[in-house]
Amino acid sequence: MRKKFLLLLAAALASASGWATSLEVGERIEYGDLIFRVISTSENEGEVEVVGFEVPGGEDSLIIPGTVMDGDDTFTVVSIVENAFQGTGLREISIPATVKTIGKDAFAGSWAQYQSGCKIAYGGSMADWCDIDFANGGSNPLQLAYKDVTKITMKNMYENITFAGNHIFEETVDNFNNRFYTFRISDDVKVIKPYAFYCIGASSIEIPGTVEEIGESAFGEIRILGFYSYSQMERVVTFEKGEKPLVLEGKPFSTSRWTNENSGLEYPLVKEEVYYGRELSGTSGLDHLAGIVISPDVDTFGETYQDLGYLESFTVEDSTEPIAFENAPLSGRNTSYDFYLGRDFTGELFVGDQFTTSQIDLTIGGNVMKITRGSLTTSW
Repeated sequence: MRKKFLLLLAAALASASGWATSLEVGERIEYGDLIFRVISTSENEGEVEVVGFEVPGGEDSLIIPGTVMDGDDTFTVVSIVENAFQGTGLREISIPATVKTIGKDAFAGSWAQYQSGCKIAYGGSMADWCDIDFANGGSNPLQLAYKDVTKITMKNMYENITFAGNHIFEETVDNFNNRFYTFRISDDVKVIKPYAFYCIGASSIEIPGTVEEIGESAFGEIRILGFYSYSQMERVVTFEKGEKPLVLEGKPFSTSRWTNENSGLEYPLVKEEVYYGRELSGTSGLDHLAGIVISPDVDTFGETYQDLGYLESFTVEDSTEPIAFENAPLSGRNTSYDFYLGRDFTGELFVGDQFTTSQIDLTIGGNVMKITRGSLTTSW
């Protein structure tokens, strides 16, 4: 009698806790038009991952719920498996904030059904999105916000991507009625994980000083969008002032390209400028720049570049404190450009006999008292 009572008590407690399921890890649940797989039953609520459509290729609307039901049991959706929606044509995607991992090539080879691109709604904040573990570039669906690289427009990107119901770009209009869209990381983000914004487009990107780390290819294959002009230099990336050096892992901005919205043609980052408002630890992967500006808040500058063949100006803003140059950052440059030094410095900007005084339009400003042989060039 006592044994029977204990069994009944255990059953009652399990029922009261709201969690009792007959499903085991690995079993599948069909819910709506999607298939899910149980990955955990050890907590108060079980967890599942999205496997794919019940009928592959039969749907063009991907609406992933935050939870699914199996009878009276509730499971939280926390993951999308690899290859889940590979090669699928989609017109809209909705991903809940509960999703924490997206597997390799989950959206690789997918495409937007309409010329205006695929609408992508994420239920969480930008900080939540930056915390998702993306396995590779093909796991990130944001690239579907435009039809394809030759049809990319910032208006489509602006209208199609929302986090927690809000647009992630800031729209501005110039005197010629050209629309520009700034992509600013929110101030509550500390770490941008790898591939977080892989292959998106933007007119410019702003990284606030609160960000402490940017992962590999977080902005890889991005398209910087604008209206090509030889008379105007546009600031493409701004690293704002921060209390700590910004840690860069595996060249977060690798293989970035500039796209002309009028023609759809792609170029390297011609006529584009980067502003360094803080020190960096690592290499950004930004190449083909036209302008580099270093703020008075930077004490050490060691960013390295593979190709600075388009460089037109290098500016070190005025400060009473010297700046230390490491890794000879301008060694990839070998033609003429404007050079402004507004503070004393140590170290070398480039190495080898690749510059002469006639190749550098050098302006001394701020607190620079002298330039010694070997500080700027070995050929003076």
